[in-house]
Amino acid sequence: MSYAINRFPICATFYYRIALKLGYSEEEAKSLGLARAIFFAYSKSKSAGSWGRRKKTYRKPSRTEEIKQKPNFDIINFAGLETYILRENGKIVAIVGDQKQTPEKFDKNVARKFEWSIKEGAFKVVCRLIDERIKDYSVQELNSGTAYKLYKKYRDELRERSLYEEE
Repeated sequence: MSYAINRFPICATFYYRIALKLGYSEEEAKSLGLARAIFFAYSKSKSAGSWGRRKKTYRKPSRTEEIKQKPNFDIINFAGLETYILRENGKIVAIVGDQKQTPEKFDKNVARKFEWSIKEGAFKVVCRLIDERIKDYSVQELNSGTAYKLYKKYRDELRERSLYEEE
């Protein structure tokens, strides 16, 4: 098996496509997809045994408490997990720690990785492939732990270089 890309962009894109199917706008879906991938990456790094352990270093104080004090702060259920959001201009923006996860960050850190790592048009290909794999699931199923089960089932297949060479 030859992988064309790592799991992070696959995860973010998988949850972005789920968010779209759940009815979120393009901008909101990108924010939610990126937040979910960051959450999983952070969780994996903290539970991966000695490989994932990091030395304790000084960290500047988080702005999380400041964000939580804002009147537009909220928690929603997204794909079976609580997700922290801010409401801005009638839209939601996911937050992880004290960082807003914006559509621009998604484009830079996820969508463009497909183009750089694989080939031009690869992001559209993976979106289509994900949509094919989730099309038969209801909104209720996708907004539950089933979303993670589907991601886990398809993540390595979606990384395979041969998928993108055929297109």
